Amino acid sequence: MAFPNAYPTKDDVKAWLRPNSSQALGNNDDTLIQNCVTAAIVFAEGPEGTGRYWEVTADTTRHFDAVRDIRGRELRFDADICQITSVVNGDGQTVPPSAYVTNPRNITPYYSITLKATVGYVWQWVTDPEDAIAVTGRWGFSTAAPPDIAQAVLEIAVFEYRRRVQSGSDDRPVITPSGVTINASALPRTVKEVLWARRRKSL
Repeated sequence: MAFPNAYPTKDDVKAWLRPNSSQALGNNDDTLIQNCVTAAIVFAEGPEGTGRYWEVTADTTRHFDAVRDIRGRELRFDADICQITSVVNGDGQTVPPSAYVTNPRNITPYYSITLKATVGYVWQWVTDPEDAIAVTGRWGFSTAAPPDIAQAVLEIAVFEYRRRVQSGSDDRPVITPSGVTINASALPRTVKEVLWARRRKSL
């Protein structure tokens, strides 16, 4: 079963769980399955998973220190960003995209931006450097989960559904913010390998 670049839905999980192509899963467990999908996403994105967001559909703003987060002309980010909507300098002036380059240049996510050497902009602040610079955009790895992550989330959701229905248990459980328990040590090896390979590394 192949997925487009997006997180699986409860219907994807139900299709994976059905015994054969002629027998579909009923609607009795829809809420439970949806909870398992939500918990799987939280787990995959959390510290026990990859530590990064894979499907960001709205802009948010993060603030940066005009001294601590600056390396020469470079502004270093503390998280992935896959789309930059605006950059507001510490003096309140918007820095246009033509005034900076992304790092890396041609692929996302970006980990920093660098002011071009020939522009008249410098990173600055008026009162305090703390949180002086505001960057708005899609703070995450991508706007739609890549296939390997989507598949991993599907398998975690299926694993969690079967475990809860069968009242299975294992050691070292992880309780997600949504209140669902996932046992990382018992996840399929292929899922753990994908999550480990995709973890965000510290810069």
